[in-house]
Amino acid sequence: MAHSEHLPIYKRSYDLCLYLEQVVRGFSRYHKYSLGADLRDGARRVLKLILRANARRMHPFPPCGGSQL
Repeated sequence: MAHSEHLPIYKRSYDLCLYLEQVVRGFSRYHKYSLGADLRDGARRVLKLILRANARRMHPFPPCGGSQL
C-alpha cells in the first residue's frame, strides 16, 4: 500500500472516500444504510482496484505459459 499512496489518483480516491463519509452522515436513516452503504462500498472498491492495478504494474504477470498458481 505504501507504493500507491503517492499516486495522485489514489489520493483523490481516498479524498472521495472521506468526503462520502461526511456526506452520508447527513443522510436520513433509511438512505444512510441503503444508498450510503452503496456509495461507501463503491468508493472503497475504487481504492482496491487502484491498489491492485499498481501492484500489477510493479509485479507484472509471468510471461505466457508461466504458472500462476
